[in-house]
Amino acid sequence: MGAVDFYEDDEGVCCYLLLRAFGSKPIQVINLEHYELYEKFKEDVRFIYKNQIEIHQTVIASIDEYVRQKYQSDDHSLELIKIYTFHNVEREFGLLFDWREDPEHGIGVRINKDGVVIKVGSAETAFL
Repeated sequence: MGAVDFYEDDEGVCCYLLLRAFGSKPIQVINLEHYELYEKFKEDVRFIYKNQIEIHQTVIASIDEYVRQKYQSDDHSLELIKIYTFHNVEREFGLLFDWREDPEHGIGVRINKDGVVIKVGSAETAFL
């Protein structure tokens, strides 16, 4: 994983991770609405990095099913743009994807610590 630089922005403490399972661009990981760097966020970042392949497989399969059911589409042009962690929730993550067929709203996914998809929906699913 290498060294990770943490910083603060308007959404919380953040860092960028290169998650090869999701492509070649670094992904912003945000400890949502928490502005201090705690060990829990560092642990969440390590967990995401270590389990990126399993997370990718589970999440993409769930999104594909969601897109087929809701939009009657087989368009799989997804780009992961953000991952949210939550300070007061143990290992639950929100993933925000840009999707070509709905660039305004995107697709949000919430997963638990076991990589099980809790919910797939519009973008706010990732962070609400």
